[in-house]
Order: sequence, then C-alpha cells, then structure tokens
Amino acid sequence: MKNKPDFYNQIFSDEEKWIISLFFRESTQKWNDKIGSAKDAFSFATRQGLGSLLYLNEASETMSNEIINYLKSSYISQLSRNVALQSVADDVVNKLQKIGVLSVLLKGNYLIRDIYPDSAMRFMSDIDILIPENKSKEAFLLFGSESEFEKRDKLGHHLPTIKYNGVFVEIHTALIDLNLKYTMPMDVVWESISEDKNGLLSLNPIHLFVYQILHIYYSYRLGSCRLGWFYDLKLIIKYYKLDIDSEEIAEFVKKNNFEEPYNLIINYYKVLIDRFVVSAKEAVYILKLHNVIIGEKDSSDIKLGYSIALERLRYSKSIKHKFIFLKYILTVDKGNEKIGFFKRLIYILNNIFKVLFRK
Repeated sequence: MKNKPDFYNQIFSDEEKWIISLFFRESTQKWNDKIGSAKDAFSFATRQGLGSLLYLNEASETMSNEIINYLKSSYISQLSRNVALQSVADDVVNKLQKIGVLSVLLKGNYLIRDIYPDSAMRFMSDIDILIPENKSKEAFLLFGSESEFEKRDKLGHHLPTIKYNGVFVEIHTALIDLNLKYTMPMDVVWESISEDKNGLLSLNPIHLFVYQILHIYYSYRLGSCRLGWFYDLKLIIKYYKLDIDSEEIAEFVKKNNFEEPYNLIINYYKVLIDRFVVSAKEAVYILKLHNVIIGEKDSSDIKLGYSIALERLRYSKSIKHKFIFLKYILTVDKGNEKIGFFKRLIYILNNIFKVLFRK
C-alpha cells in the first residue's frame, strides 16, 4: 500500500468507487452494468447516507427502474421528514428567542438550510441546537422537567434528550464533551458566532469545519461512521471556500492539539477526493477508520463506549470533575442493563488497574 492507486483500489470495490467518484471526484459517468452490481452500488449509497444524492444525480438514470423507484420513494420520504424537522426546529428557536436565549442550529438542520442546495439531500433524524451553558436550565425547562434536567451529564455536550412535537431534540451546551481529549474551546466558539444569510446564528466557518472533523472522529471511535458526513465536510469546504492546508486552520488545530483527529479524518477525505498518497504507516490508521465506515466493526461492543468513558475520566480537569463524571457513568440509566452499575464499576476499575500497573 505504498501508492495512491493501489491503496484506493484495495479498500473500495468497483461499485463503491463509482459512488465515490460521483460525489467526491465530480465524475459524470453513468451507471453501466460492466461496472458491477447495481444492487451493491445502490446499497452502498443508501447505507452511507448518499441515497438522495444518488437519486438526484443524472448518472443514476441508467440504473434499473426498481432501484430508481426505490430511490425516489426514499427521497420523497426524506424530504417530508426534513421539512417537518425544520418546522419543529424553527419553533424551538422561536421559543428560546422569546426568553432571551441565543441558539445555533447544528449538524443537519443547519447544513440543509445553508450548505445543501436541496433540503432532502441529507438524512436527518433529530434536532441539535447549541445554547450557552449559563442558560441551560432555563432553556430545558421550556420542554422538560427539573427532575429530568438534574439527570444531565454535567461534563457532556448536551442535556437529556427531549421529545417535542414528536421529534427528538438535543440541546447542546458544548460542541464536544468537555472532558474528552479533543474538545472545542467554547469561549472562543461563542466569541466568533455570527448571523448567516437566513438571519440565524451560525458557527465560524473554521469552527464548523473542525467541529465536523471531531464529530466524525468520535463517531468513528464509537463504532459508527458514514461517508455522508465526509460529504458534509466537502460541502462545508466548498461553501466557505476553505483551504484545508491553510495556515489559519493549521494554527487553530495546533493551538488546540487536534492534530491526531484532524490528520486521520482529513487524510481519509483526501483519499476520497484523490489528493493523498498513502504511506504504509498511514494506511494502518486509515484502514481502521475505513473498516468502521463499511461496517466491519460491531458498533454495539461495550468496549467502544467504555474506551470513550475512560478517556473522559482521564481528561476531566480536576479531581472534583473526575468524581462528577464517575458518579454519572456508574448511575446513568441504560434501560435494560439490570446490573449496569456493577458491570460498569468492574469494567472501569479493571481498566484503571491495567493503566496503573502497566510496565
């Protein structure tokens, strides 16, 4: 795996390369059965959150009527869903505005308004919205109870999930958990927030770009990742005319010690857009990420979640914060985990001892 063509050809099938070429390399090649299995190409696109993009792309016109009709049905369903989610998001923003709480739409609900040309192009399942930490209780009580608020992860990035008008809403007070190794500096983030073309508050473009990278990175660490998020990244770069190799971005990344997640995610992105020569050393790390993207890692594995929990315990800024987080992780309600407390306690203690007595 010493050169770009070999690495790319080894990790992707011909059907997958056709999809990637359409959306990351600006290809206009229409589907041809000589490429491979149309069913496999269609399945890959839908699993990766690129189904609506495939439906709208002229290159898919030569696929079977069965596939086109399914893509059309999914597109219409996603359009209806996204319009409903936008309506609820607007309602949430208005309610927050009435009590004087600043709010910033995040992830899909922001991207489909400013970045995507068609609101059905991106899959969404819930609403994510950022507010200042000092307004967290006041904001939450508009939609939930005080007892629910008290169950919050105080070092986490969002309050307990609420259901409002049939939609799940996550009110964020940070972009990334505050006690993870790589977390966004929220004081800097809030200082740089401005109004977008729709009159809504939005993140600084570089902060949005780096946040997207960290979101992908920690989703990968938890065993769940898809190419649709890399397409978000591509559109953010294009929309804001960002130079991913600029000194300004490099300075922000270096100042916050984001080099590890930044290099991993950007290197994989560069593989997708055909701008990266992969060394043998880099291939090892990129393949781990790739295996999660194509679904070769079990996302339900308890070790994935606890590896993040142990990182959060380690990077809590004080002894007090360590105890706050430890109490939360040991007592948080996981629904069907009847012996959750003891299982978590044994797992965490076992890993702590491994670190302490490691030679």
